[in-house]
Amino acid sequence: MKKLSIVLILFFSTIKMYSQANNILIAKDLKYYKHYFLAEKHKALDEHEDALREYENCITQNPKESAALFEAAKIYFKQGDYKQAEKHMLNARKIYPENIWYAYFLMDIYSQNFDLKKQAGILHELIKIDQKNLIYYLELITIYIDLEDYTKALKELYG
Repeated sequence: MKKLSIVLILFFSTIKMYSQANNILIAKDLKYYKHYFLAEKHKALDEHEDALREYENCITQNPKESAALFEAAKIYFKQGDYKQAEKHMLNARKIYPENIWYAYFLMDIYSQNFDLKKQAGILHELIKIDQKNLIYYLELITIYIDLEDYTKALKELYG
C-alpha cells in the first residue's frame, strides 16, 4: 500500500509539473501568435514599420519559427534593404532548409544584387532537393554562361 501511495504521489506530481510546463508553452505560443497576427494586420494595411516590429517580436519570442523571418525578409526586400532580407532568409533556411519558396526568395534577393555565384549555389541546393526539375539545371546553365564559365555550363548540360 505504501508503494502504491508513493507511485500515485509521483504520478500526480508529474502530471502537475507537465501541466504547468504545458501552460507556460501555451502562454508563450499565444504571445507569439498575438504578435504574428498583429504583424499580418499591419502588413495588410501597408504599415510596414509596425509589421516589421511585430515580426521581430515574433522572432524574439520563437527564434525556431521560420515564418516570421520570411515575412520580415519580404518587407526588408520591398524597402530595398537587401542585407537584412538576406540575413532573415538565411536564418529561415537554417530552420527549414527544404522549403523551396525560401530558396526562390533568396534567389530574388541575389538577383537584385547581381550575385550570380550565390544564385548558382541556391540552384545547386534546389537540385539536391529535386533532381528531376529540369528548370533548375537550365537556370544554372544560364548563370554559368552569364558568368562566362562555359566549362561548368557544359558540365551541367552533359553531366
